[in-house]
Amino acid sequence: MVEVIFEGIKKFGAEVISAVLFTMLLWGYKRSRTFLKHYNRMKQEVETLRAEVKRLEVALNESESQKSEEIRQKEDAMRLLEAEQQAHDRTKVEIQHRNEALREAEEREAEETERRAKIQRQLEEERQELECLKAEIQRRDEALRQAEAKKQEEARLEAEEQRRVEAERQEHELSNKEAKTQYELGTRYYEAKDYHCALNCFRIAAEMGHADAQYSLGVMYDDGENKSEAIKWYSKAAEQGLSYAQRELKRLRKTW
Repeated sequence: MVEVIFEGIKKFGAEVISAVLFTMLLWGYKRSRTFLKHYNRMKQEVETLRAEVKRLEVALNESESQKSEEIRQKEDAMRLLEAEQQAHDRTKVEIQHRNEALREAEEREAEETERRAKIQRQLEEERQELECLKAEIQRRDEALRQAEAKKQEEARLEAEEQRRVEAERQEHELSNKEAKTQYELGTRYYEAKDYHCALNCFRIAAEMGHADAQYSLGVMYDDGENKSEAIKWYSKAAEQGLSYAQRELKRLRKTW
């Protein structure tokens, strides 16, 4: 490097050499900063690698310990296996007998399982039949309750109807009795030539449904030339089956 500088001094002079030296110093400074950055980064990486190496060493030690333990356990297992193999050799015939007994027991168990399954199916079928019977009993009980309620309602309605019929009968008897009384009273008034009172009594009895009173009222209206009222009361008496009312009604309709 020094030789290069001296050669430059000889060729270009001091000024040029100064500029070259400044440029080289600036380049060296930049390179040193870059180198420092790379150095710090590499130092961090080295520290990370050292920590990773320590972790791997610890893991390796643990793995070696585990492998040693596994080897010991395998050796114990091998010794135990050898002992078991010897025991197996001694008890091979016994195991065969036990296997035969086990097969027989499995066959018996299979038969027992099949028998239990069959019993279970039968129980399930009986349970379903019982459920159907219970449903049928409930349906019939409900039908009986409804029939009983309907019967009670019909009995209540029948009793009410009987009471109503009895009341109507009594009322009808009272009405007939009253109508008969009014008719007889009207007849006496008519015979006594008190036609106004007779007309009132006949009207009361006729409105109560007394057939003879209706006919008599029709006769009085017929005699009084009130043909429309006469036809009205002749018709009511004729509807109840009075033949003479029917005859008078026909006569009056022909002549009116």
